[in-house]
Amino acid sequence: MAAAAVAESSLGAGAEGTGTEEVADVQAPEWKREEKDILDVLRNRARGRAQWWGVSVFIYKFKYGGVDNQWYNGQTFLNTHIDESFTKDKPQQVSIWTCPLDERQRVELSVSLLWGVNHFAILKPIFLTYNKKIQKIVVGFTRYNKKFDSWINSQQIVQPDGYLPSEGVSMISDVLRAMSEISKNSCKFVGLENMSSYVLLDNRIRILPFNIRRGSADKDADIADQLLAFSDLLLKKLYPKWKDVDLMEFISLMHEPDTTIDQLLEHPLLLLPQKRELVYRKSWIRDLSNDQEDLIVSIEYNGWKSKIPVDEDVLQFMLKTGYYDDDFNGAFKFSHDTSSHYMARARQLNKATYGAPHLVDSKLKKALPGLVSKVYALSLNDAWQEYLKS
Repeated sequence: MAAAAVAESSLGAGAEGTGTEEVADVQAPEWKREEKDILDVLRNRARGRAQWWGVSVFIYKFKYGGVDNQWYNGQTFLNTHIDESFTKDKPQQVSIWTCPLDERQRVELSVSLLWGVNHFAILKPIFLTYNKKIQKIVVGFTRYNKKFDSWINSQQIVQPDGYLPSEGVSMISDVLRAMSEISKNSCKFVGLENMSSYVLLDNRIRILPFNIRRGSADKDADIADQLLAFSDLLLKKLYPKWKDVDLMEFISLMHEPDTTIDQLLEHPLLLLPQKRELVYRKSWIRDLSNDQEDLIVSIEYNGWKSKIPVDEDVLQFMLKTGYYDDDFNGAFKFSHDTSSHYMARARQLNKATYGAPHLVDSKLKKALPGLVSKVYALSLNDAWQEYLKS
């Protein structure tokens, strides 16, 4: 599909504010003779093409507040036929970004790199043009719903037996998948540690296209750099809001040089509770090799037995009827056994409860915070993977 687009500036009255209010109402302009001449050329060039060729023209307007590299509210007016005026009754609401002329090459390069990249977590522009009246580069986008810092400020602490909000899980997953997608096109993101690099559209995260650059020859190094930058955002802006132990373990894994995006996407932090619980069973090895024993011993998780809530009858029963060391290996075995036999033990005690599929996982999450993430990190070790793949 091909389309020609012309964008002519039409600034709203005044230059007040920072673009947070709607633009003033102005009369949509009629065609001038020289404009029709230009559009006739475009239309004639489209003639004889396949049926999906044509000419798309619109005019935009917004209030410029005198500050660049920030957002303004604006509108676009469409015209579907050269003999008609621009439609004024149903303008499209857009978000406008301005920047100085000396940034034109950088902005145009970033936008050009979007060709061939297909991921919804990247905010793609509707138009990019130079406005002679204010001598600024103007970029138009679909109107976003919320600034990222406002979304962060609305977040709340995760309860010990609770989970990240679904939009939080989506935010992390979407950014990781966007990294993977642009890497296929030999590109990378910069500035992922900055809140200003994101907005929310339809309650999903969107990364601004100005953060895209050409990647280096070493894609793994590019991914590692992006993970470090993104982890900085999670650590400094979102962990203080959520205070979730598994998030901190997730951030630690992002700092490991060999960690892949696929491994992070399978991290328990981002899984549904019923899938999180399976990590204990899928990662369990009964008979350990010497290397695996050394690995187990190196992981600190001591004193866990005294932290099992006294009002959790089933967990207390399993603790008393089984043999578990008071270290990581014992906690791992206890969680494996609990995941495997919780409902059977509950029936023995007439404590069986049916309903929520996350029942067992939420109890383990509260009793043994962060353990499932440590187990998952262990399962990624070469000594562990060798057995799991056999």
